[in-house]
Amino acid sequence: MENISIAGSGKISGGEYAAVTISGSGRVTGNLRCTEMRCAGSAHTEGDVACAGVVKCAGSFRCGGNMQAGELHASGSCSLGGDVRADVLKTAGSVSVAGRVQAGQLSGAGSFAADGDVEGDDVSLAGSVRIGGLLNAERLCIRLGGNSRVGSIGGGEIRVERGREGGGFLGLFRKNGSGMLSVSTIEGDTVALENTEAETVRGREVVISSGCKIGCVEYTVSLRVEGDGQVAERRQV
Repeated sequence: MENISIAGSGKISGGEYAAVTISGSGRVTGNLRCTEMRCAGSAHTEGDVACAGVVKCAGSFRCGGNMQAGELHASGSCSLGGDVRADVLKTAGSVSVAGRVQAGQLSGAGSFAADGDVEGDDVSLAGSVRIGGLLNAERLCIRLGGNSRVGSIGGGEIRVERGREGGGFLGLFRKNGSGMLSVSTIEGDTVALENTEAETVRGREVVISSGCKIGCVEYTVSLRVEGDGQVAERRQV
């Protein structure tokens, strides 16, 4: 396999390559298979991308189809038109996914949106989060930096935290120090929530803290309500 690169403005045909490098404005027609991919500037792949190694994108990146990679690192604006599968997915900036996301490790700062389900072993998201389906993770932490919405949440250890005062990237998204998470159902082993509105929360050990409005909490071991957290109905099951 050969290496291929675009410097300035150009277009390459899809196919199978070793390393793909785009610096400037580049377009890939058709499906692409490669061992690694690096983009800086503006890049658009019209079909599916399958990369055995690392994909690094800085600037504006748009994939018209599915994305599969060992690792995907995206900073800036990233739009993915299909499903995403990666061992490691790290994002900073604005990311939107039209399909599902499957990742071993997922971390994001800024705006993260997915129309389908999102699944990972270790998921950490900071900023504004919008997920149309189920967000499922063995370990999940959401640090709110703007109003967020998720269809439902499931997993082992689940934490939702309000954005803290101070500088940094989250300050761009913070309104009155945080945001609110709206979700239908949360179900996990240990659940600790701040600034969350949910119809139902289920867990073994549950902590409902300030800013929460919960319709019903079902717990097996313990329930603690702190600050101005509100729980309309409590059930030990």
